[in-house]
Amino acid sequence: GNLEEERRKKDEEERKRRREEEQRKRQKELEENKRRAEATAAIMKVIQKVRVATPESFDDLKRELEEVCERELPHCGHQKEQMAESKEKALASASSCVEKILALREHKVRQQQQQQQQ
Repeated sequence: GNLEEERRKKDEEERKRRREEEQRKRQKELEENKRRAEATAAIMKVIQKVRVATPESFDDLKRELEEVCERELPHCGHQKEQMAESKEKALASASSCVEKILALREHKVRQQQQQQQQ
């Protein structure tokens, strides 16, 4: 009976070790998922700001986006490419909006100058 008892103890310890290992793995996955969610949220938050950039805020927001991406993109896991793409799209569209705003402002200034000359 003594040998059987030892084997049973070993089996029990093995099962316990496996359970703990599984738990650790699950915990690690949960933490990675949480970290990934935080990273993508941080990036999306700045992307939202960039989308409504003005000529005055564009450079600062662009810098902020570059910094947040540098810091958070490595933690985005399988969404890394998607986040990088969103970043590029936001910068491109904000850039063209800013150009339009500047062009409109310039047009207004010219109109006012012409009116003053008349």
